[in-house]
Amino acid sequence: GLGIDRLARAQEASVAALRQVSADIAHDLKTPVQRLTVLLDQARAEAPQLEALDRAAAEAEGIVATFEALLRIAQVEGGSPRARFVPVALGPLARTMAEVYEPAAEEGGHSLTLTLRDPATISGDRMLLGQVIANLLENVLRHSPPGPVTLAVEGPVLTVADRGPGIPEAERQAVLRRLYRLDRSRSTPGSGLGLALVEAIVKLHGGRLELSDNMPGLRVRVRFDAESG
Repeated sequence: GLGIDRLARAQEASVAALRQVSADIAHDLKTPVQRLTVLLDQARAEAPQLEALDRAAAEAEGIVATFEALLRIAQVEGGSPRARFVPVALGPLARTMAEVYEPAAEEGGHSLTLTLRDPATISGDRMLLGQVIANLLENVLRHSPPGPVTLAVEGPVLTVADRGPGIPEAERQAVLRRLYRLDRSRSTPGSGLGLALVEAIVKLHGGRLELSDNMPGLRVRVRFDAESG
């Protein structure tokens, strides 16, 4: 078993090194891209009639958002937040996030309903758990047509469901891969990192992420372990 142990350790080290490299690249590229956005803003002020500058600025903003999401995934997968875990009540957290997203939902013609049934308290990082709910709601508001959206917490299970086009079963695993976009959503804004980040955070908390059919629409269920006692 010694050889296998050594192999496993070496592989773990190389994965960690690779992860560090991608975090470093994202970090190094973030600064020049941010400088680029500043320069584009200056150019737009000087030549407001050039529509191409507006489009370039929008592209640059998308690049910055993608880097930030990649860096967050690297941080989460680095596992350092575990040391800061505290009891987090899922009910109040879900209520806060629902209030934050209600205006955006209404603006897009969605009606957002919050359901709490005996919501659990779990051990975790409140900010990261808030990010999970935020990303799931943003995904729904961005990719589903106007209609009802539900955010529910039942015990340690968090569910976001919509009545949109859903995701074909064959594509559900692929959706969790970084930067994967459904072909039909390539034209909509967003980096495609939303669900990859959600999954990284859920795994960090020892939870499970399940995508299923809401008939019609998509149901995303996140199961956490409730704190004992």
